[in-house]
Amino acid sequence: MNRKLVVFLLPCILVCSLFAQPPKGRFPAHRSPHFANWVGKCVVSEQFIRDAEISAEQAQTLRDALDKISTRQQAIETNITELAQRQGKLGENILNQKGVDPAPLYEIAEQIAELRGEQAKLAIQTLVAIRETLTDEQRQKVSSLLREEGKRRQQEWQSLRKNREERDSQRARRRPPFAPPPPPPKEGN
Repeated sequence: MNRKLVVFLLPCILVCSLFAQPPKGRFPAHRSPHFANWVGKCVVSEQFIRDAEISAEQAQTLRDALDKISTRQQAIETNITELAQRQGKLGENILNQKGVDPAPLYEIAEQIAELRGEQAKLAIQTLVAIRETLTDEQRQKVSSLLREEGKRRQQEWQSLRKNREERDSQRARRRPPFAPPPPPPKEGN
């Protein structure tokens, strides 16, 4: 490809990707540290508020409750990341040095498991906050909308996984199989 074209297109693509927005009316299904709270984020999105006929007061009550939960989730995720990094460093020592005690790794694994349990409890708190704020009719609408969103997300992830598997498969087919190097040339030829 022409070098000038590449030099021109690369910055354009980068700028476009930085300012890309999700399609309007749809909650983005990207992976983020707070992806686990997609239910809460969906419920307070403008589309869900309109579709479930949630009042401004109810929406604010939900936002306040879910913001507290999200703040706690972010703190937990930060702690898990820090613990996992420490665990990785300790794991290197255990792998590379005989006689290193693995007990600190087990302790970190226990701490991470405890934090994951807290995350699960926060997910339940999200559902409780929604239940306590909305009417029966609104909860039915929200449940229906969340089922649809969940199906859409599942299809999207399945499609992404399938594309990734196909791409990886094509890469594997393009790679030449391992072959030993050719023998050195015979002397006297």
